[in-house]
Amino acid sequence: KTFKEILQLEKKHVNMDNLLAQMNVVTCEMESGGNAKTFKEILQVEKKHDKSGSEESSSKSSTKNKILLDRKVRAQENLLLERRVLLGSNHSEVLDIMISLGKLYVRNKEHNKAVSTYLGVKIIQIEEKGQQNNEVALTCMKIGDSYLAQAKFDSAMQNYLNAMDIQLKIFGKNHPIVASTLNSMGLVDLERGDFDVAMDYLQEALRIQQVHLAPNEHNPDVSQTLVNIGAVYYKERNSFSKARKKEDTYKEFIEKGTLGKIAFAHGERGEYIMAMHFYAEVLQLLRHRGEERSLPGIVMTLNCLGNLSAKTGRYVVAKDYHNKALTALDNSKEANKVDINDTLAYLGVIHFYSGNLQTALTTFKEIGPKQKLLLGNNHPRVARTKYYEGVVNYVLCKYDEATKNLNEALKMQLSVLQKCHPDTLDTCLAIGMVHLELDRFDEALTQFQEVLDGQKTIFGEKHPDIVQTLNSLGLVQIKRGETKIAMRYFIKSHKLGLKLLGPDHPFVATSLFRIGNLHEQAGRYLKARNSYKECIRIRIECLGEQHYEVAFALHSLGTLYAEMRKFDNAMSKFTVARTIATQSLGEKHPFIASIHVGRGSVFLRKCHFDEAKSELELALKIYKQSNLPDIHSKLRKIKKDIARVDHEEDLCV
Repeated sequence: KTFKEILQLEKKHVNMDNLLAQMNVVTCEMESGGNAKTFKEILQVEKKHDKSGSEESSSKSSTKNKILLDRKVRAQENLLLERRVLLGSNHSEVLDIMISLGKLYVRNKEHNKAVSTYLGVKIIQIEEKGQQNNEVALTCMKIGDSYLAQAKFDSAMQNYLNAMDIQLKIFGKNHPIVASTLNSMGLVDLERGDFDVAMDYLQEALRIQQVHLAPNEHNPDVSQTLVNIGAVYYKERNSFSKARKKEDTYKEFIEKGTLGKIAFAHGERGEYIMAMHFYAEVLQLLRHRGEERSLPGIVMTLNCLGNLSAKTGRYVVAKDYHNKALTALDNSKEANKVDINDTLAYLGVIHFYSGNLQTALTTFKEIGPKQKLLLGNNHPRVARTKYYEGVVNYVLCKYDEATKNLNEALKMQLSVLQKCHPDTLDTCLAIGMVHLELDRFDEALTQFQEVLDGQKTIFGEKHPDIVQTLNSLGLVQIKRGETKIAMRYFIKSHKLGLKLLGPDHPFVATSLFRIGNLHEQAGRYLKARNSYKECIRIRIECLGEQHYEVAFALHSLGTLYAEMRKFDNAMSKFTVARTIATQSLGEKHPFIASIHVGRGSVFLRKCHFDEAKSELELALKIYKQSNLPDIHSKLRKIKKDIARVDHEEDLCV
């Protein structure tokens, strides 16, 4: 058909999707004599391939990783043989290769080979440096770890004891290295069912760490010891082989608040479900003592359960816990204002996550000054409330206010907390997001990388907070035009989120959303659509149908439909997204402008130039009202879009 005929069909509301589906598409197959296919057939093949690919991708990835690891092991074995012949068995380079090979054997679960390799390392180290050397002790620990992995408990314990003898002579009995070895010994006796001995080892490890190391919110070693103590407690409590009364055995243990510390340690490590189990037990014990007598502990525990529920994406449950805490305070004559304001602030956080932004903002503005009056100007809880006020203002695109709030929070946190404290890192991440929205990409990238480094220092490589930071790093790479690097960040974030948080968490939905954005940019429309739809499903389930993040995903799905020339579907998604977003964000939010841009693109594709220009000019007006700088990318792009409408209209005329 001629271009003129197609335009006439559009004006008569003929379905362009059917017309497009019937068009023959030139494919690579035609060069080798293959028949041309319709666009509809190609889409069906891609859809079928995408579905089967998603089912097989996980197992393929696992198999590929195993093959790569096997290759590394074999290469290192060959290198060891070559260097032994060339340099001699006791050469330092040979020793380094053996240590690396032992690590690879452990990763590949070849523990017998690991033990054999490390025994060889130990012999060389003793010959070169003598028996009483810390490197020999570390090798004994590695041998013990491999024996423990094989459930060879006696051999594991003997090697840990050998390491302990060396460490005591070098460092003395109160060194953190000794505490680490005591942890390993405790785990052996835990697995053997010797709970008393295991607990003694771990309690001594904790005593040493509490003298020499920072509290567990700053130090992963302390958290690990508390988690191990919790494992002993839980396993013994559920053991049928013990006839004695465990309540009597653990009376002092419980009265010192150790269960709460264990719960906190699990929470800091991102093990939210285990933390909730321990807090639930703490709550039961406190209520058994009596509500009035245990009120502060009950309120704190209910709020901890609420915070953890929020971290798992269960905001309705979280709100219920905080409301129970508030009810307990309202019904008590012993309630204090600090607990009341803290609980109200926690409820404000739930309002924020639930999309009730104005309610959340009002709460933080009211509670912040009260907390400051009660706790002082530089208290972590005052800083945390100011942080959330800043985050809400960021979402509302009030960037000046957000920057002021976040910098104020950061100043307080740096004065009373460490730079690598989780609260401080959260604030730094939010400051980076403001930089990103204002097109300050280098500042954002620096901020995100520093946050990631800090999180790895206190949490290790695998923690739920890292999921969000990886997404942020991917976003800034998109802005810098590095889409391949961005996709790697998003995929890593998605995999980590699935592993740590499960498939139905808002963080996982965000990763899917960003992956969908990149699929759309690359023209992989069916993959993009699948990502967007799964993101929408998760967000509706976790956040509700009227949440602004649902609107964000619907808008992207609408933009995708516009690219696929499914204009009715696109306009429908834009309409629903606008209705939802207006309730949470207001009429003048830049996201509303983005919806008008989407509508304008549909009208432009349909050659309805007046409607397209009207939508884009309305979007430009909203962008200008949001106080974006004149050189901002959104303003520059929309001005180009308006010029494009004028240009195409002139061509058409």
